[in-house]
Amino acid sequence: ALRGCYCTNYSLRGQHSLKKFLLLLIFAAFCLYAYFWRHYFALVLAPPSTFRPRHHYYHEKLRHVNVSQIEKLRNDLIEPLPKWVKEYVSWHAQVRSSGFKDNNTKILLVSIEEHHSGGLADRLRSLPFLLWEAMTSERVFLMQWTNPCAMEEFLLPPLGGIDWTVPRDFDTSDAVWYIYDQHGNTRLTNNDDYKQYTLIKTWHNPWTFVGGMPLLAKALNVSTLSDPVFYQIYRLLLTPSPPVQQMMDDTMHTLCLKHQEYNGIHLRARYPGVSDAFQAKSSWFSRSVDADGFKWTPAAQQEVLHLVDHAVECLKDESTNKSLPIYFASDTNEAVKVVTREQNDVVGMVTPLEKMHLNRNDRVGLVRKTPPSAFYPAIVDLWILSQAKCIAVGAGGFGVFASILGPSDCIVFHMENSFVGGNAAKYCIEEKEP
Repeated sequence: ALRGCYCTNYSLRGQHSLKKFLLLLIFAAFCLYAYFWRHYFALVLAPPSTFRPRHHYYHEKLRHVNVSQIEKLRNDLIEPLPKWVKEYVSWHAQVRSSGFKDNNTKILLVSIEEHHSGGLADRLRSLPFLLWEAMTSERVFLMQWTNPCAMEEFLLPPLGGIDWTVPRDFDTSDAVWYIYDQHGNTRLTNNDDYKQYTLIKTWHNPWTFVGGMPLLAKALNVSTLSDPVFYQIYRLLLTPSPPVQQMMDDTMHTLCLKHQEYNGIHLRARYPGVSDAFQAKSSWFSRSVDADGFKWTPAAQQEVLHLVDHAVECLKDESTNKSLPIYFASDTNEAVKVVTREQNDVVGMVTPLEKMHLNRNDRVGLVRKTPPSAFYPAIVDLWILSQAKCIAVGAGGFGVFASILGPSDCIVFHMENSFVGGNAAKYCIEEKEP
């Protein structure tokens, strides 16, 4: 009897151990799914980044250019801009050359950190306004990203432009945050409580673009965000990093594109609510078209072709040169493949992997190990679109930002867009059937 009791207890213990083992096995399988499904392609198949940004990369480039060359480059950049912008650029350069020796120098640091989100357009489109905040509050304008990596992986200050890089030994521990949402979207310049602080950190929010940028346009005495003055301000701040520039040059060479000698179409197919034909892929984390992509069904393919056909017709109505090739940019490779195959004179960049959204890692919420090179194609798409002669803009902020980042004054919206405020664009929106 004792032996039988012992065997029964042993059997029960074995059953409990088996249950624990199975639970651990299921949990391990879930973790493997979460990691590899979300990160495998970026980690294994994405081309490795050969560029390692250094805080002093920009300054190392300066060593090979003499002072007179820098001055000439700076004068060329600021020549079209108002006097007060020119004065700020000169003052900023003087402070940077002194190495911040004056402890009373006040700073505005635009910082994108781990807890911040937003795609490429979200992060960059408000920069002229934030630069204006630094100008009017007499602060040195700096920028820094830690999410998903250093900003210098993607973008650098142009030679002769505003050096926004943060010095290596720069201490930001005493920084005070100025969050526009928490201050009723009041300008920093108008908030007396913050004038005393030496180092202020801030970042973008929707208002800095839809509200702040029109205020800057009024101060610049221009009526739209498509005015060339904004293009000139972006030129003061941003130029692609060497690997991004190389990818852009190679893409334009392969596709036989020349600056301002092609038109552009942007389709944010994965933007929520674009079409009922785009059904989200099944995911353990969510069922979002934006986060997970959509099923590439025959209906989805036909909808993409229909949307692009409409955008092409919109371009023909607005463009002065209807024979120009068209560069097509989208957030899904399948769309680029089918459109460039079915549409004459439409070209696009097809990458081995899906183009990565800068906000992707925030949405996943796991350990972030995506290599910077996985994000290069999206930046290349943005810059090539910005150099188009005429741009047809779809949903979302990406295409809108491309239209004000470059010199084009021919912009047409081929879809509904909530970011059209203050933009000099024509509307060519297809009426939906009831």
